[in-house]
Amino acid sequence: MVREIVKDEDKLTKSLKKVDKTEGKLARDIIQDLIDTAEDFGAECLGLAANQIGYDKRIIVARIGIGGTFKAMINPIIIRNDPMKIETREGCLSLEGERTAKRYVKITVMYMDKNMKLQKTDLSGMAAVIVQHEIDHTNGILI
Repeated sequence: MVREIVKDEDKLTKSLKKVDKTEGKLARDIIQDLIDTAEDFGAECLGLAANQIGYDKRIIVARIGIGGTFKAMINPIIIRNDPMKIETREGCLSLEGERTAKRYVKITVMYMDKNMKLQKTDLSGMAAVIVQHEIDHTNGILI
């Protein structure tokens, strides 16, 4: 279901709760709402975090990979990063305008997929930037 984008910075700056392995159904429902909402914005939306649509769970979707499909990540954490950073200009559906941020060029992320299976993936370039932005949301950090 398409949800309204949260713009209240008080709500967006709270750290989100980990998803427990017993919450698979809830996680899949949140993922579907994230994807529906993101797709409703079209190419403008590269990713969303659960708190941006009113949920307090550590779940993100990011447009990465071939064809730009949305990949869901539950409880994502960066477990490794290349020391090199780049300066980016980023927009956010929850905030007005663009802001500057420093992002790692390459990262390794550990997360659970929609089936609650542990995964690990290496990302670089734009995909790494998008995922770092969304993980920041789960930690209550805004650009």
